[in-house]
Amino acid sequence: MLGVSLTGSYSEPTKSVVRLPRGENGHYFASARINGHPIRVLVDTGASFIGLSSQTAKKLGINYASGRKGRSSTANGIVKNYTLRLDHVQIGGIKLYGVMASIIEGNFPDIPLLGMSFLNKVKMHEEQGMLILTDTH
Repeated sequence: MLGVSLTGSYSEPTKSVVRLPRGENGHYFASARINGHPIRVLVDTGASFIGLSSQTAKKLGINYASGRKGRSSTANGIVKNYTLRLDHVQIGGIKLYGVMASIIEGNFPDIPLLGMSFLNKVKMHEEQGMLILTDTH
Protein backbone atom coordinates (compact mmCIF):
# COMPACT_ATOMS: atom_id res chain seq x y z
CA MET A 1 0.00 0.00 0.00
CA LEU A 2 1.24 3.43 -0.84
CA GLY A 3 1.73 5.81 2.04
CA VAL A 4 2.22 3.08 4.67
CA SER A 5 5.42 3.39 6.72
CA LEU A 6 7.58 0.27 6.91
CA THR A 7 10.46 1.78 8.90
CA GLY A 8 9.76 -0.25 12.02
CA SER A 9 9.95 -3.61 10.27
CA TYR A 10 13.39 -3.38 8.60
CA SER A 11 16.67 -4.24 10.28
CA GLU A 12 20.15 -4.72 8.88
CA PRO A 13 21.10 -8.39 8.52
CA THR A 14 23.52 -9.46 11.23
CA LYS A 15 27.06 -10.23 10.13
CA SER A 16 28.73 -13.44 11.28
CA VAL A 17 31.76 -12.84 13.49
CA VAL A 18 34.43 -15.44 14.28
CA ARG A 19 36.99 -14.91 17.05
CA LEU A 20 40.19 -16.95 16.89
CA PRO A 21 42.53 -16.94 19.91
CA ARG A 22 46.26 -16.61 19.24
CA GLY A 23 47.71 -20.09 19.56
CA GLU A 24 50.96 -21.98 19.25
CA ASN A 25 53.95 -19.75 18.47
CA GLY A 26 51.66 -16.75 17.93
CA HIS A 27 49.75 -18.37 15.06
CA TYR A 28 45.99 -18.45 14.59
CA PHE A 29 44.20 -21.73 13.94
CA ALA A 30 40.57 -22.31 13.02
CA SER A 31 38.14 -25.20 12.77
CA ALA A 32 36.95 -25.09 9.18
CA ARG A 33 34.75 -27.01 6.81
CA ILE A 34 35.99 -27.44 3.25
CA ASN A 35 33.28 -28.73 0.91
CA GLY A 36 31.46 -29.86 4.06
CA HIS A 37 34.39 -31.80 5.58
CA PRO A 38 35.75 -30.67 8.98
CA ILE A 39 39.44 -29.74 9.10
CA ARG A 40 41.81 -27.61 11.19
CA VAL A 41 43.52 -24.78 9.27
CA LEU A 42 46.32 -22.31 9.94
CA VAL A 43 45.57 -18.66 9.11
CA ASP A 44 48.34 -17.57 6.72
CA THR A 45 48.23 -14.03 5.32
CA GLY A 46 51.35 -14.86 3.29
CA ALA A 47 49.52 -17.53 1.28
CA SER A 48 47.71 -16.29 -1.83
CA PHE A 49 45.22 -19.17 -1.81
CA ILE A 50 43.96 -21.84 0.52
CA GLY A 51 46.83 -24.31 0.53
CA LEU A 52 46.29 -28.05 0.77
CA SER A 53 48.54 -31.04 0.23
CA SER A 54 47.36 -33.56 -2.35
CA GLN A 55 47.06 -36.08 0.51
CA THR A 56 44.66 -33.80 2.38
CA ALA A 57 42.74 -33.00 -0.82
CA LYS A 58 42.18 -36.73 -1.41
CA LYS A 59 40.88 -37.16 2.16
CA LEU A 60 38.45 -34.29 1.52
CA GLY A 61 37.25 -35.85 -1.75
CA ILE A 62 38.65 -33.02 -3.90
CA ASN A 63 39.43 -34.00 -7.50
CA TYR A 64 42.46 -31.70 -7.63
CA ALA A 65 43.83 -33.16 -10.89
CA SER A 66 40.95 -31.38 -12.66
CA GLY A 67 42.51 -28.05 -11.65
CA ARG A 68 44.98 -25.92 -13.59
CA LYS A 69 48.42 -27.56 -13.38
CA GLY A 70 51.39 -25.37 -12.54
CA ARG A 71 54.32 -24.70 -10.25
CA SER A 72 54.62 -22.39 -7.29
CA SER A 73 57.27 -21.16 -4.92
CA THR A 74 56.85 -22.17 -1.28
CA ALA A 75 58.99 -22.18 1.85
CA ASN A 76 60.08 -25.66 0.69
CA GLY A 77 61.11 -24.49 -2.80
CA ILE A 78 59.43 -24.88 -6.19
CA VAL A 79 56.59 -27.42 -6.14
CA LYS A 80 54.05 -28.90 -8.56
CA ASN A 81 50.53 -27.73 -7.84
CA TYR A 82 46.97 -27.58 -9.11
CA THR A 83 44.80 -24.47 -8.79
CA LEU A 84 41.03 -24.79 -8.53
CA ARG A 85 37.93 -23.36 -6.89
CA LEU A 86 36.56 -25.11 -3.82
CA ASP A 87 32.77 -25.44 -3.66
CA HIS A 88 32.64 -23.76 -0.24
CA VAL A 89 34.77 -22.99 2.78
CA GLN A 90 33.26 -22.28 6.19
CA ILE A 91 34.77 -20.87 9.39
CA GLY A 92 32.12 -20.60 12.11
CA GLY A 93 29.14 -18.76 10.62
CA ILE A 94 31.14 -17.40 7.67
CA LYS A 95 30.59 -19.50 4.54
CA LEU A 96 32.17 -18.51 1.22
CA TYR A 97 31.66 -20.13 -2.17
CA GLY A 98 34.10 -20.64 -5.05
CA VAL A 99 37.23 -19.97 -2.99
CA MET A 100 40.52 -20.48 -4.85
CA ALA A 101 42.87 -23.19 -3.58
CA SER A 102 46.32 -24.44 -4.47
CA ILE A 103 46.80 -28.19 -4.09
CA ILE A 104 50.46 -29.12 -3.71
CA GLU A 105 51.65 -32.60 -4.74
CA GLY A 106 52.67 -34.68 -1.71
CA ASN A 107 52.15 -34.14 2.00
CA PHE A 108 53.09 -30.43 2.36
CA PRO A 109 51.62 -28.43 3.99
CA ASP A 110 50.83 -30.81 6.82
CA ILE A 111 48.32 -28.28 8.22
CA PRO A 112 46.09 -26.71 5.55
CA LEU A 113 46.60 -22.96 5.07
CA LEU A 114 43.74 -20.47 5.15
CA GLY A 115 45.13 -17.96 2.66
CA MET A 116 44.11 -14.63 1.19
CA SER A 117 41.61 -16.13 -1.29
CA PHE A 118 39.39 -16.51 1.80
CA LEU A 119 40.76 -13.75 4.04
CA ASN A 120 40.38 -11.00 1.40
CA LYS A 121 36.62 -11.66 1.41
CA VAL A 122 36.17 -10.98 5.13
CA LYS A 123 36.98 -8.07 7.40
CA MET A 124 39.93 -9.04 9.58
CA HIS A 125 41.60 -7.38 12.57
CA GLU A 126 43.52 -8.29 15.70
CA GLU A 127 42.33 -7.28 19.14
CA GLN A 128 43.82 -8.35 22.49
CA GLY A 129 45.29 -11.63 21.26
CA MET A 130 42.28 -12.49 19.12
CA LEU A 131 41.96 -12.51 15.34
CA ILE A 132 38.46 -11.32 14.51
CA LEU A 133 36.91 -12.25 11.16
CA THR A 134 33.65 -10.60 10.13
CA ASP A 135 31.53 -11.65 7.16
CA THR A 136 31.17 -8.82 4.65
CA HIS A 137 28.41 -10.42 2.56
